[in-house]
Amino acid sequence: ESQKVYVGGLDHAVTEQHLFALFSQFGTLLKVQLQIDLNTRLSRGYAFLSFHDPKVSNLAIQTMGGKLIAGRPLK
Repeated sequence: ESQKVYVGGLDHAVTEQHLFALFSQFGTLLKVQLQIDLNTRLSRGYAFLSFHDPKVSNLAIQTMGGKLIAGRPLK
C-alpha cells in the first residue's frame, strides 16, 4: 500500500514535474497530485505525493520540511 504525503506552501510556479524531480530522489515516487483551482487554473499551493515505501516518505518529510522551494518554505 502506498504512503500519501501532503506538501503545502507551494508557489504557483511549482509544477507536478518539479515536485516529481525533487521528491523522487528519496526513492520510488508513484504519483504527484498538484491541486488546481478549477476557476483560475492556478495551483492551490499544495499537493499529495504517493510513495511506495513509508520509510521513503518519512525520509522525504524529514529532509524537505521547511526547505525553500521557489522562495517559499515547504510544509
